[in-house]
Amino acid sequence: MGRRGIITILLVAVAVIAGCSQHKQSADELAIKAFINVSVLPMNKDTVLENYTVVVRDQEIVSVGPVDEVDVPEGAYVISGVGKYLLPGLTDMHVHVENEDAMILFLANGVTTVRNMWGSPSHLVWKDQIQKGEIIGPTIYTAGPIIDGPPGVWDGSVVLDDPDEVEQLVVEHIDKGYDFLKIYYLRKDAFNALLATAKKYGIPVIGHASDDVGQEGVLTSGQHSIEHLDGYWKILEADDSPFRRDDFDLHSYFMTWNHIDENKMPRAASLTEASGIWNCPTLVVYQRDASTAQADSLYALPEMKYMDPVSLASWDPSTYFFTRNRTVEEWEASRNEYGVLKKFTGYLHRAGARLLLGTDTPNPFVVPGFSIHTELQIFIKAGMSPYEAIKTGTYNAAECLGDLDEFGTITEGKRADFMLLGGNPLEDIGNLTKRVGVMVRGQWFSEEDLQSRLEEIVSSYTPPQNRFEGVTRIESKGQLVLSTQYELRYNDIPFGEELFGLYDLGSNRYELISQTITDKPYFTQTFVTMHLDSSFRCDHLEYLNETSTGNNSLQFTQAGDSLYVSGGLKGGINVEKKRSLTQDELLSPPRVGVSISDVPVIASYLQIGRLIQAMEVGDSLTVGNTSLQLALPFEFVEETISVKRLPDSAWRSGEEVVPVRAFSYGIILPHAEINSTLLTDFEGCIVSLDIEQQIGHLRFDLVSKEQSGVEY
Repeated sequence: MGRRGIITILLVAVAVIAGCSQHKQSADELAIKAFINVSVLPMNKDTVLENYTVVVRDQEIVSVGPVDEVDVPEGAYVISGVGKYLLPGLTDMHVHVENEDAMILFLANGVTTVRNMWGSPSHLVWKDQIQKGEIIGPTIYTAGPIIDGPPGVWDGSVVLDDPDEVEQLVVEHIDKGYDFLKIYYLRKDAFNALLATAKKYGIPVIGHASDDVGQEGVLTSGQHSIEHLDGYWKILEADDSPFRRDDFDLHSYFMTWNHIDENKMPRAASLTEASGIWNCPTLVVYQRDASTAQADSLYALPEMKYMDPVSLASWDPSTYFFTRNRTVEEWEASRNEYGVLKKFTGYLHRAGARLLLGTDTPNPFVVPGFSIHTELQIFIKAGMSPYEAIKTGTYNAAECLGDLDEFGTITEGKRADFMLLGGNPLEDIGNLTKRVGVMVRGQWFSEEDLQSRLEEIVSSYTPPQNRFEGVTRIESKGQLVLSTQYELRYNDIPFGEELFGLYDLGSNRYELISQTITDKPYFTQTFVTMHLDSSFRCDHLEYLNETSTGNNSLQFTQAGDSLYVSGGLKGGINVEKKRSLTQDELLSPPRVGVSISDVPVIASYLQIGRLIQAMEVGDSLTVGNTSLQLALPFEFVEETISVKRLPDSAWRSGEEVVPVRAFSYGIILPHAEINSTLLTDFEGCIVSLDIEQQIGHLRFDLVSKEQSGVEY
């Protein structure tokens, strides 16, 4: 052993002794940390560098080398690497970050970077907060909202039909700070315009394979990545398939998996390799595509306890939009999908095509962080070595994101994102779960610390006994006419509460005050004040939505035939808008987005209450409604409300069964329709509202009602 090695050992001893004296310094308190005598997997080549030292200052790797060649600065926080393996943190290249709890789930599984595939202002705030060290989480790269062709697959996506609108959309993404454009199924002219404009501005286009363009057209288009191996089924379909067709049909899509020609896989893989496009297979999503009969075994997996009850309920195959109407015949055919795409992934790998590690969490039964290890196991079954599989989530991820000089390998000058393991994952990929700790952006978390944080998440899912404890109530100067309390339920799981009061201000004017709170991890507080005229139409609205990522605060005022909106949105976005508004149109609080917690305010439905009270069974009513979308492009949302009186029904409140009036209530958007069932008592008060969403049912149930006797 050389002189430098002896000095290093002495310094380590001093550091350890110092750490045990009076004040034990944590990794958070020290800018310099050192992993000593560790086996390093640099991931720029298939090797293990034994007996190495890795020194980190702040967020950067400053030294990597043999233990007797690297000086450990005095006072460094030392982490013993004896018998342990250090490799770069993993990147999940296809996620949907829905709350801050998910970030802990990622870190607890060694995921230190994520590529978020449907962005909102919240993601930009989280991204900035993480970079500044204000919150703990993986480094976030994020798309903006999904860009789709008409009619659009998901509510809340940006529907692009006119190529002339492309440039403004691209510029808005860049100005807001999004890292790439996420596409679904664009028409060919819009697709070509978007790719050309994105290339002009230097922003990548990622996403699905547009049917109108064709798979080979997508491969040669310059699209940066394809997600879920989307579109390949078309060029793998057997020539004699009875389900071959030019347009898309969901039944034919499912049945095609009975008619795949493996002999076509080598050519498809070769075309992909030649194009240079990246593919993120997300095979775990196909593996966990479960029917109601299969769901119980997945719900029983250990990692499910880390998901909140509402998310778990949203995965119910009987209500999830992609599974609820699937026939037995379609289920039998679709079960081939996972096997076919796993096999094709092997062909892509052997052809040298560019592959990425991603999971599309939190799709049903795909738990953030935990799912990455399932995906890696599938890659091994597809024919990759452990090194090749891990590389898709380290080196390849950084290269795809254009930041290979920032992360992805353990080399000097790169970001300090690591996993420290108790076993060599190049020998057994399962050793990735033998974590000793995780470092993200230079901050060290022991496995004990991470497990403690996981348990805190589990305990936080118990709803508070009083959601409004400590919350200041909004006061009115008017006379109370009606006071109500509603419980919010998602697929029968309680997750929030709304209180509202209706006040008589005199002179045929009313004030409606609503306060809504949703539970963790989707914790928000929404406060709405609406001024109503004698017919209960809103002409002034004040809206405040408080979240962990900032507030949305807006005022809507009708003056004559014009509507004025002003205020500020989270992320420092200022809003000043104007549009015409007819006297017959209703005005509703803004639409926040597409998260489970982005719930409407039931108080706003009171506006239409008087209009529907006089309806007879079979009568229909149509009225316009205006709202605002609080996600890009931050524009007015013009809706049509369609109501039909149904035969009277009954509603159960606890042990009591109450006769009620029933209505179908549809909100028709430019590219989507939201169907609801509305129940009122015979005084016109809403007792239940059931909204059919794409991934389940959101329901408001009346808990209590106090009425002053004044007609409303």
